[in-house]
Amino acid sequence: PLSAFLARLLKRGLEVELCARCTILLLKIHQNTMAAGPAGMLRTLEDLRMHLRTRVEEARDVVGVNIAGMKLLKRRIEERKDHYLTDEMIDSAHKKTSRIEPVFS
Repeated sequence: PLSAFLARLLKRGLEVELCARCTILLLKIHQNTMAAGPAGMLRTLEDLRMHLRTRVEEARDVVGVNIAGMKLLKRRIEERKDHYLTDEMIDSAHKKTSRIEPVFS
């Protein structure tokens, strides 16, 4: 059945988001039938739940790390940008003052 296939995909770590969406849809549609089904179906559902929880937590951790990395990169780029602008302003100010010749020599 589809639930066993989804459990196998999740066990391998493949297509976690798609498996999660399919599992939710499958449970919404066939909730009563699955709950009253044979013991093998319950075992498959338990495996599906266990693998789904594990893989979703892993994906959530990866997303969290990626977001933290992007924030760090953004901060470093902004620091360099500010540093560049201040150097540029200093250079332009220095050029302006170097062009001024003393009135009294």
